[in-house]
Amino acid sequence: MIQITDLQGKEHYVNADLIELVESTPDTQVVLTNGHRHFARETPADIADRVLAYRRACLHPPNLSPPTPQAADER
Repeated sequence: MIQITDLQGKEHYVNADLIELVESTPDTQVVLTNGHRHFARETPADIADRVLAYRRACLHPPNLSPPTPQAADER
């Protein structure tokens, strides 16, 4: 999910996987695959950057150190 701000200043979250089209007419419209349209204050480039950041975070989560094996006497 990515955050967008509507024209009244209210924040919404949109499923980034359902975004079909983002256009500026002159207001930014986010069109979903189900036909729903959301108007946003952000530019199309800002929304594209958020989608890319979301997908990067999904595909490459932060590196977590692997658990260290416990010695037999610690169990």
